[in-house]
Amino acid sequence: GKLTEDTYRVLKGMQDRFPGYSRYWYYLAMSAVEAEKAEVALEACDKYEKINGDLFRDDRYTAGVAMAKVSAMMMKGQIETNEIRRCLKIINKNKYSQLRKKFWSKRLVD
Repeated sequence: GKLTEDTYRVLKGMQDRFPGYSRYWYYLAMSAVEAEKAEVALEACDKYEKINGDLFRDDRYTAGVAMAKVSAMMMKGQIETNEIRRCLKIINKNKYSQLRKKFWSKRLVD
């Protein structure tokens, strides 16, 4: 919807202001997926992972980025089995079961 597109545009426009702030890349990835901008979502996911490294693999932001990455890859028809498997491990070990339920129920219905 319009709100999703507006949020995406605002976040995309702020890209140069937060190059080292991982949560910015999380929010950009999530809004890009909602706005169906798969390429931007994948770039944001990669930047988030580069900043975070292997830290916080059990937090909701890292799980959210993994979810966004799988969604963006599915949008593009880009089936990289090893990368999807890696993302699924991150998502499934996450403690935030509500986030998992919301993600998977939405993806299975769409």
